[in-house]
Amino acid sequence: MNATNSYLHSYSDLGLVINDMLARHQKLKQWQDQVFAGETTVRSQLNAFSITADAILTVSHPLIGHFERVTQTWQAGMSVPLAEMSQAWQLAGAAQLRLVQLEQEMVKLQKEIRQFTQDLEQKKTDRDKLKQWGWLLLIFVIGAFLLIKAYLSHDGYIKETDELDANIHVLITKVEELKQAISGQQQIIDHNSQMLAVARQHALRVVEECSGLSGQFFKAQFEECQLAWQNTMQELPPFFWGDWSETAWRAYGFKAAYRTAFLLTGLIRDNFPSTDAPFVVPAFADFARKNQTVVLEGTEEQTLALMHTLILQLAVLIPYGAVFTLLDPASAGQAFPMRRSLPEGLVRHIGADIYRDLEIVSEDISRIIHTYLDDQTRSFDELPEHIKANERFEFIFAANFPDGYDRRTIEILQKISRNGPVAGKYLFIQKSPDKQLPRDLSWDDFYQCWHFNNPQMSDEYSVAPLICPQGAAQSMILQLLAAQKPPEAKITWQDVIDNNPEKWWSEEVSRSISAPIGMSGRDKMLTIWFGVNRDGRPCTHGILGAMTGSGKSNLYHVLICGLATRYSPEELNFYLIDGKHGVEFQAYRCLPHARVVALHSAPELSRSVLEELIAEMGRRNDIFKRLGVVDLSGYAQQGLPEKIPRIVLMIDEYQELFEDDRLGHASAMLLQLAQQGRSAGIHLLLGSQRFGAVGMLNQTAIFGNIHLRMAMKMSLSDIQSLTEFGRDGKRLISQCDQPGKLVLNDQSGDDRANEFGKVALLETSERARLLAALVAKADVEWPLERRFAIVIFDGEEQPNFIENPQAIDLLRLNSRPIGDAWQRIATAPVHERGLGASDWFDGEHPVGLWFGQEQNVHGQARIILRRRAMENILLVGENQAAIYGMLIGIVCSVPVNLAASRVRLWIMDRAVPGTPWKNAFSEMIDAVLVTLGYSLEQSNDAILLAEWLDVWCKELERRAALSEDDLAGQPTWLITMASVDRIPQLMRIQGKHHGLTDSPQGELLKRLCREGPMLGLHIIMTFPATGSLKQLFDRPQVEQFKHRIVSQISEADAFWLTGKDSAAKLQRVGAKPVFAIYADSVGGTETKLKPYTVEAQIPWHEQAQTLVGHLQKWQEG
Repeated sequence: MNATNSYLHSYSDLGLVINDMLARHQKLKQWQDQVFAGETTVRSQLNAFSITADAILTVSHPLIGHFERVTQTWQAGMSVPLAEMSQAWQLAGAAQLRLVQLEQEMVKLQKEIRQFTQDLEQKKTDRDKLKQWGWLLLIFVIGAFLLIKAYLSHDGYIKETDELDANIHVLITKVEELKQAISGQQQIIDHNSQMLAVARQHALRVVEECSGLSGQFFKAQFEECQLAWQNTMQELPPFFWGDWSETAWRAYGFKAAYRTAFLLTGLIRDNFPSTDAPFVVPAFADFARKNQTVVLEGTEEQTLALMHTLILQLAVLIPYGAVFTLLDPASAGQAFPMRRSLPEGLVRHIGADIYRDLEIVSEDISRIIHTYLDDQTRSFDELPEHIKANERFEFIFAANFPDGYDRRTIEILQKISRNGPVAGKYLFIQKSPDKQLPRDLSWDDFYQCWHFNNPQMSDEYSVAPLICPQGAAQSMILQLLAAQKPPEAKITWQDVIDNNPEKWWSEEVSRSISAPIGMSGRDKMLTIWFGVNRDGRPCTHGILGAMTGSGKSNLYHVLICGLATRYSPEELNFYLIDGKHGVEFQAYRCLPHARVVALHSAPELSRSVLEELIAEMGRRNDIFKRLGVVDLSGYAQQGLPEKIPRIVLMIDEYQELFEDDRLGHASAMLLQLAQQGRSAGIHLLLGSQRFGAVGMLNQTAIFGNIHLRMAMKMSLSDIQSLTEFGRDGKRLISQCDQPGKLVLNDQSGDDRANEFGKVALLETSERARLLAALVAKADVEWPLERRFAIVIFDGEEQPNFIENPQAIDLLRLNSRPIGDAWQRIATAPVHERGLGASDWFDGEHPVGLWFGQEQNVHGQARIILRRRAMENILLVGENQAAIYGMLIGIVCSVPVNLAASRVRLWIMDRAVPGTPWKNAFSEMIDAVLVTLGYSLEQSNDAILLAEWLDVWCKELERRAALSEDDLAGQPTWLITMASVDRIPQLMRIQGKHHGLTDSPQGELLKRLCREGPMLGLHIIMTFPATGSLKQLFDRPQVEQFKHRIVSQISEADAFWLTGKDSAAKLQRVGAKPVFAIYADSVGGTETKLKPYTVEAQIPWHEQAQTLVGHLQKWQEG
């Protein structure tokens, strides 16, 4: 018999596995007994065999043919002794036969000797008698004397006696010979008897050797059987083998869920023969498959202990796969001391009105029956595992029944008893021996009661009750259970969405957009849609309420990716806004459909997105009005080549819109979008932990236009306070007890339109693969000239130059624009991929330089240098990482604007050597300007400044003498001096009359600042503080710098430099993110922005590679 491993494929197989194991165990024991008995028989046969046996000995070992070592040992060891025993038996047999013959001859001779002896003795007797009679005759008859004397002397008489003596002598001699022959045969028999005894001992030793091998064989068999069982048992909770130790439970890990029709009632205990290892097998009762109500009977102590055991057993059998309803009205819950230790979410809340709580259970039974069961699926147990996992079993334990239970409660328990099992809800009753049911109520009304009061017994084994530990051991097990992540039966992305990119983007959006997000019931798709359906019913906007950990983020991902695979980027756009602490939309920075991705978004930035959508709605309505249509569907019917995409605005933690919004702008914009967005194809999806929001005005009017209402797991208090759902809807929401469970209603919360289901799971790796496929598809099917750049905001990170949508739109062109082409791009509105610079005139040789990101949708912080007075740039601030980051942005902007022949750069960088900003600035100059072949002079040696100033001033004088036409052909010079505080020769010096006066080099510089911009020489200077700035310029001289960028400085310095205190309030919320103020001294405007910094989120060398790659294509073209 070969023991094989038993693998437990499902818990429903466990009864079969255990029966098989018990049968195997018993069969192995029986076989061992048979083998050992067979060996005993062989010993007896060997011991009983002798030379007098009737037949030759034939023996065999019972394991021959089953165990090779026994077979080999027996065959090799038994052949000689058995042959010797056979030979000895045969020789002794022959000798015995001859001995018998000789003994028979001996008997015959001895008989003859006795006969002859008798004859001889008779003769002698007769003679003696004659003598006696002769003497008498002599006395009485004298005459007869002579006659007798003659007779006595007769020769015949003497001859006869002599012959008899001779015969006796011969026979005696023969007898002696026979005795010797008999002795010889006896010696042969004795010798062969000894030989047989020696061979027998040899054979018995072989038997003992084989017996030892038999023991080893069965020990190995039992150990293999034991190992197979242990492997099976290791997959099960430790109480299946009676182990309550912390080590065993920590090793178990609660990884599996065993959904079963069996209930563990005790432990079958035995020992494995030959090993003395414990053999422990669970004993089961098949209760669920029979849809039984379990009634626990016995003493209060026994039934209470058993009830606790069952609760603990079921909790660990199905980790987070079951809900417990624990009823104990008589003793206010004292029957369930482990209630507080059970993991959160596993115990149904029971209030003062038990009947009402059980009514909810009954309603849930009805929902499950109506949702999942039909002719093909007749019970909860037959449902697919993922549905059972999502719905979960429910076990109702009624303690001290019927003590404390009123008639209504008993009747609804009877109803649950009848209808609950088919819906996966089972009733356990601890029967109180001292209490009776109320009059007119009967135990017969509880469906198929199974009265249980002790473990089942077996003919071969005893069954010990399974009693769970109390106190610390029980708490330890429940703590370990609580520490585990609830298992999920997942509906995968592939279950709801076609994953073939060739079939993507095949849907049209004229009337509506939709995407399946999961499953409702057994096989119905759960779908989110916006627009107008075929019946003319609208579903314009949506709202989602879901607490942390409910699966809200996954729902966002499934919806975004589902819509993105069904509709092309020209048909559908996303505006995605994360709250201040959100990271839900981080992955969509490269999604082709995304127009705006705002991460960790501050309230004012989020509100700017609403402003942009209000403006977009106005632009669309103007188009519709011009075409004589009323909505997006009407526009689509015109068949115009330019598509207007539907827009989905998704705001996670939307309540943050209303922070610091004292005038209610956010509420007003939401109301406007909610009321008017449908016709423009703009749809809102608002998400939060609850539906309402503090500070939200016009909530009723806004929600009145939100047809799609979705809820996932929410707190009980939030559910009870809901007005967005009806009674049935709130009841369903209370059953969202696992991540991904969702209640969806697309008819403004009407109770007749509730759908209950689960959202498909989109794994992070699958989402990344999907987004990569979408990008690849866009690269092939969506021409660059029709694309828009994605606007990306990250409230906690500094912006990246290479994500600047204005620069991206330019770089996507086939060549660098010049002349009129530049003019059209620059003056076009930002939403049309332009710069929105209405005063861009090619004759002024404008140069757009980007240095950060404004706090609004389309705002990219930029300076447009023109050949006008004061067109110089001043950067001031202690944060050198930001100052130099902005300089890098300016350097990167130059080749986007101007060909190498149109510009010359001079860079004097006096930053402290070895600082991160100096290294980064120098590396970017080389990576961009030098690589692209731009005319460049750079140095960090202040001694060269005098020489450079001379060159600059001569160029200034040369250009001043040129005609206007000739001047127009001169390249723009950008003269950058960084860390000017470390150029002492520029600073003012002590004059002759005790005042400060300009140094010679400082005087030349100030001339350049005054006269240079008109002639195409622009000065860019950086200072770490206004103190060093004041050493070079007085307040009127600073006016030569129209463009001033200031990071955090003191209030006094802010007023001195910009005339306002904004720059003193930039970092109120912390050092990061870094903010700056751009002040236009001529226009009198200030703009708050996030500057580029040296520590970019995307490393500058990577940004340089991307930038240079685009620019080199221009040069090659």
